[in-house]
Amino acid sequence: METSREPVFRAFGRGLDQVGYLLPDGSEAIYYISVARPTVSIVALTREQRVIMVEQYRPGPGDLLRELPGGFIDENETPSTAAERELLEETGYRGSVELHATCYLDAYSSAKKYCFTATDCVLASAPSDLDPEVTRVVLVTIDDLRRALREGRMTDVDSGLLGLQHLGLL
Repeated sequence: METSREPVFRAFGRGLDQVGYLLPDGSEAIYYISVARPTVSIVALTREQRVIMVEQYRPGPGDLLRELPGGFIDENETPSTAAERELLEETGYRGSVELHATCYLDAYSSAKKYCFTATDCVLASAPSDLDPEVTRVVLVTIDDLRRALREGRMTDVDSGLLGLQHLGLL
């Protein structure tokens, strides 16, 4: 049971709280919990069965990674609407978007991730996302995505595996 909470840091839609808990054994403990708005992540396939990914600089790993499209859910936006928006903004593609799972970002985070697939995707416009992290859109094979997931060369590994499983492609 939570007994106290104090914000430590807030910026860029993310934060860190110091949280006191009364644990099941009766002891008390302090944890630092990551707080963030909920996010979406999309395994998107073109009609030709190519996976739509974006190359992005990721500050945590300090490297340029191929990633699944996704991002924060805006205030008063549904997860499905956010998935459609993020896919279009980051890649310029539209498709048939379906929610198939939710998960927590990690054990020390209160944020939820909504995992989507998008099938029959077609290029509808140029990417409109002005985020400097996104460098370019790349289309890869399903085997390329499987390899990236196994090698740990991307974030959203959970969404990638759950998406491929949902599509029967794992």
